[in-house]
Amino acid sequence: EEEVQRYSPTALMFKNRVILLHGEVNAQMAYNVIAQVKHLEAASPSEPITFLINSPGGSVIDGLAILDVVRGCKCPVVTIGNGMQASMGSIFLSMGDQRFMTPNANLMLHQISSGTRGQATDIEISAGFSTYLHEQLKNVYVSFTGLNHKFWDKVLERDTWLSPEQAKKIGFIHDILQPEKALGKYAAEAKRERTDSLTQVVLDKIATMTKNEVVDALNNGQANNAEY
Repeated sequence: EEEVQRYSPTALMFKNRVILLHGEVNAQMAYNVIAQVKHLEAASPSEPITFLINSPGGSVIDGLAILDVVRGCKCPVVTIGNGMQASMGSIFLSMGDQRFMTPNANLMLHQISSGTRGQATDIEISAGFSTYLHEQLKNVYVSFTGLNHKFWDKVLERDTWLSPEQAKKIGFIHDILQPEKALGKYAAEAKRERTDSLTQVVLDKIATMTKNEVVDALNNGQANNAEY
């Protein structure tokens, strides 16, 4: 045990109840993470577990297996997005009781891909199952953010990239972890307004609205009651 703790950074993090969700989501990741969660829960069910997430996504089935075990454990869950949280990685970020992103993290949301081959009937069956899984993921987003299905139907239609500020604004995360040190001497001057896919989606929507509809949306712009 001394040798492992001396030479393995991940072992030291695990000792402090931090689990890495890094890289592709697959069966091996699910096996490792589930084993770690169950061990930490048995050791101390009242202490929080922190997940540090940097993942491009991967297998939806394996990701949902991780989600079910994490949400089924008694420990409070903290998720921190660092690097990229894309596809299933975004689901991992959403599963925390407390959710954070680091200042330069990037969140990407989209619909799942099936990549099915075979006979026409098998492709049709697989497409139906993919649609079912896609709805399951929407239910997860709704349950943790409060943003309704109509919102996620639109956002997940194509790749949607969110900055930490945007993720916080829509309630996907609770806060942005600020570094103890500034990024540089001129960090304040370096900040520039960001234009990205979600902003463009909103602008495209506004372009089709009447003036009164825009005013109504601004006056009643609660995410649970409006399309955006």
